[in-house]
Amino acid sequence: MKRLGFSPRGLTSMSAHHPWRTLFAWIIVVATITVLSSALGGDMDNTSDGGFTSRPESVVADDLIAEHFGEDPRATENIVVHSETRTVDDPAFHAVVDATLTRLQPWRGDFSSVGNYYELAASGAPQAASLVSADRQSLLIPVTFSGEPGDYADRGADFVKAAQGARTAEVEIYAVGDISAEEAFGAILEEDLSREVSVGLPMAAIILVVVFGALVAAFLPLAIGILAIVTTTGILGLLAHLMVVDASTMSIVSMIGLAVGIDYALFYFERFREERRHGTLKIDAIERAGGTAGKAVLFSGGTVILALGGLLLMPIDAFQGIGIAVGITVVVAVAAALTLLPALMRLIGDWASIPRFGIIRKLRRQDRTGIAEFEDAGRPGEGLWGHVASAVMRRPVVALLASVVILVAFALPALTMRLGQSSSDTMPDTDFKRGYLIIAEDFGAGLASPMTTVVEGDVSDPETRAGIDRLVSSLESDRRFTEVTIAKSDDGLLTRIDAVTQVDAYSGDAGDIVQEFRDEVVPDVFGQQADNVHLSGEAAFSVDFNSVLVDNLPAVLAFVLGLTFLLLLLAFRSVVVPLKAIAMNLLSVAAAYG
Repeated sequence: MKRLGFSPRGLTSMSAHHPWRTLFAWIIVVATITVLSSALGGDMDNTSDGGFTSRPESVVADDLIAEHFGEDPRATENIVVHSETRTVDDPAFHAVVDATLTRLQPWRGDFSSVGNYYELAASGAPQAASLVSADRQSLLIPVTFSGEPGDYADRGADFVKAAQGARTAEVEIYAVGDISAEEAFGAILEEDLSREVSVGLPMAAIILVVVFGALVAAFLPLAIGILAIVTTTGILGLLAHLMVVDASTMSIVSMIGLAVGIDYALFYFERFREERRHGTLKIDAIERAGGTAGKAVLFSGGTVILALGGLLLMPIDAFQGIGIAVGITVVVAVAAALTLLPALMRLIGDWASIPRFGIIRKLRRQDRTGIAEFEDAGRPGEGLWGHVASAVMRRPVVALLASVVILVAFALPALTMRLGQSSSDTMPDTDFKRGYLIIAEDFGAGLASPMTTVVEGDVSDPETRAGIDRLVSSLESDRRFTEVTIAKSDDGLLTRIDAVTQVDAYSGDAGDIVQEFRDEVVPDVFGQQADNVHLSGEAAFSVDFNSVLVDNLPAVLAFVLGLTFLLLLLAFRSVVVPLKAIAMNLLSVAAAYG
């Protein structure tokens, strides 16, 4: 038999002629990767800060703070005690606070400091006032831990339970901070991932059973998708030492792995079934499917990988991690579709049509006699989509214009789309969100992440000091801020000004404030020294994040579309087909954004 090397047809032919070897090879590869990942794999964090690999202004400010003030990676929490009917002066309210502090006693060894409003107020400390809301119905217990948030990852649920355990029918208690956030979002992500399995897989199985009208045939694409997810997870465990691999990345890997695994297997398997209905023998049908659908799978996977390669041009480590992770997923799915699937089809054969035994009998009789058993095997254009395609081909110009008009209409709202980060409004209804909203309403939404301004320059210099005074005066007179604090570094070369905003640090309003201060306030206040002033905080980070996305998007598009054009040019030996594909992709993506 003619050998075809490592072309798609050659790979499928080799796998089909040695099905058991192929199957065992995949078992060994997947088992080895899984064992090595369990033994040597790095940590896959619950979340990623989406850090930059470049140096926008917020990163410059953070680096200056770390250099002059030293880094303080310690975890912090705000335990908010709130009542709709009682105030902090009520004995029942006081009793709940005391009970909360008592429940936290076992954690004292983990705490660096704990704020107690009642003790501070009794001693006349001025900071006591900042721990109580204006209506005196909310009180904060600020807690600073001795370690970093990651040190308490396994005990997050225990801390939240201890912090909130003294709540009563009239007095609510919520933990809001680094550890409680990790616990809340970790639980949400875990629930989402489990839903992908508990809902996504059964739904995919039902759809495939309906499409194929058979049980085993529906299992094969699912098996390829699951294999892609499991293998990629093991590989990413080994790569976690070198790149960002967080829960969001793994969620995307699960979705894409299942999607492309099923997609590529459908290409190939349906082409195989078509060849069998035309009277082609099983081994020949596998090889022909490899030469046609296999080629489509290979080039389809190639275009997806090229598109993901564009993410590597984004100077954001989380995006680069997603690009690498999903790229590995696609490579595994393509490899499995071109090798494992043909081997399984050789072993299972026409039994994939179970329980449609009539089709199995027809295929076997057709193999023996050479007489066509499927009358509709050679008639294209049947079925719903066949009729749709025929209608389109009868009026191609009308169909083209109508589809373009519809897609453009859907795409138009994208012109007003505003990029942003997730804010409190997008969070599910949890204790963490309820506590966050109370803090936002009673103490300022930006309390957890104030807008931070750092000023480079000798604090004893009159011009620098005058600029700082003018900025502080501007912040204190601005009703969009609730509290302003100033700190000077020990070396006297950096001043840090923290301003708590009334709005959520992740909201568009907070982004507007950052842009206003960068573009107008800072230049007006500091004049020629404005280049030595930098804004940081979550709002500034979000603005920089979006700016990096927009600034790098042209390069990413040029890279992806250019290489896609070259790959399709190689695949189809045509200039028109790649241009048409690119135009269709741009229109569909724009419509999706719109």
